[in-house]
Amino acid sequence: MTERNIRAVLFDLGDTLVEFGKIDMRQFLEIGSRNSHDYLVEKHYPVPPWSRYRRRLRFRIGMGLLRVKLTQREPDPVQWLQRFHRSIGVILDAEAALELSFRLFDPIRRAGVVPDGTLQTLSTLSRSGYSLALISNTFAPGLVHDAQLAEANLLEWLPLRFYSCEMGYRKPHRRIFEAVMRRMGVRPSQAVIVGDRMDTDIKGGRRAGLTTILKAPSGLRPRGRHQPDHVIRRLTELPALLSKIQP
Repeated sequence: MTERNIRAVLFDLGDTLVEFGKIDMRQFLEIGSRNSHDYLVEKHYPVPPWSRYRRRLRFRIGMGLLRVKLTQREPDPVQWLQRFHRSIGVILDAEAALELSFRLFDPIRRAGVVPDGTLQTLSTLSRSGYSLALISNTFAPGLVHDAQLAEANLLEWLPLRFYSCEMGYRKPHRRIFEAVMRRMGVRPSQAVIVGDRMDTDIKGGRRAGLTTILKAPSGLRPRGRHQPDHVIRRLTELPALLSKIQP
């Protein structure tokens, strides 16, 4: 690979900075939708009975996620929740919709675990002069993930955070990477993307011209046409790798 002058490091969130393992989305949505329904009852909204509310919310989320997958476009979650609740006769202002977002996705947030050495790795890279950023595909509002990162003491090391629901596009769409590069003031040849998924992080990063680093606990390269430039087992290997590939 051609040597590059790396100035910026972009991190994926799920299973890169924060480990979620195998998530049972049905179970988490069950808990989250119950949390949301309890909030509406508590605030005396004219909400339908629990069973009907759960069924309609899960159906609409499923259809929404399918549309996102097909189009690589991401809706604003607060506006989406407002539209859904309006369809069942519940009128929410932005503040109430945001609170519902927190309650709906709180079970997933709580399931995340930050691997040992992650905080030290971010600190080391930042003090070495790299610009650090987060680029994540997410249906949950960025504030939900910001709260998670703050609890893990990671937020201060990631001053730039790009969430697909706020950018309007999802990885691997080229536009989200181009927007990130413009906001960071760097060229693609000056940035690396570190992630755990070939279909979003690596494929999208390569298309956009970034150096790609796959985080794979096995340390093995996957099969397929789109190959990462480098593979690491854990984030603690990243500072040494960046020093190695710099000109």
